[in-house]
Amino acid sequence: MSIPIFCINLERATERKELISKKWIDELGLDITFWKAYDRKDIANNNYIYPYNEINSINYFGRKLSNGEIACATSFCMLYEFLIKKNYNEVLIMEDDIIPNFTDKLVLFNKIEKIKKEFAQTQIILLHNLHPSQMQSQKKEIFYKKKTQSSLCKIAPWGNQLYYIKLNAIKMIYNILKTMTMPADYPQNILAKKNLVCIANNPLCYHEWMGQNSTTYIGNEYRNTHRKFIE
Repeated sequence: MSIPIFCINLERATERKELISKKWIDELGLDITFWKAYDRKDIANNNYIYPYNEINSINYFGRKLSNGEIACATSFCMLYEFLIKKNYNEVLIMEDDIIPNFTDKLVLFNKIEKIKKEFAQTQIILLHNLHPSQMQSQKKEIFYKKKTQSSLCKIAPWGNQLYYIKLNAIKMIYNILKTMTMPADYPQNILAKKNLVCIANNPLCYHEWMGQNSTTYIGNEYRNTHRKFIE
């Protein structure tokens, strides 16, 4: 089995590209296409790909979006637009600061196939770990139906670190995300309410910053983590 894999990477975050190249391409032998992330510096200079209206985001999401969040949402939206035009039936999408929890690439593809059988209706499979703040306090609120390999989500946990997604979901999320009213990972909550999102019980990757080191980060200023910004 082979599924196209895209990794969103900011051009100036070269250490992140090296991380993915080493851990996922060289060591696992995966074929990964790097997708150029949109830079929050461009947002700061009022260069928008998709129109952003601060009032709309406050009315819909409850607050304005940071420049990093707009840049991140733009990056994913541009990728989704490309995937729709190319008519990809299914893809894997990953961020560029994650470490695999497995040593054989077949583990990744076999896991996806098993989860697809457990929840045939699923459109999105989250393959990453929960954010530390969700591991205990919110875990019961996130999961509501469990199988051997995966759990169906009441709500989608934070993050787009590593996930499988089908074309129908790509189209749905693209139409939501291009309004630039919410962060890139939030539309998954809308799909979760439709029983279309599940998460692997045993994650296949973890954030590099959850290990001994922390990496640079371009996105969400509102989240309190060990991430540090690159200028």
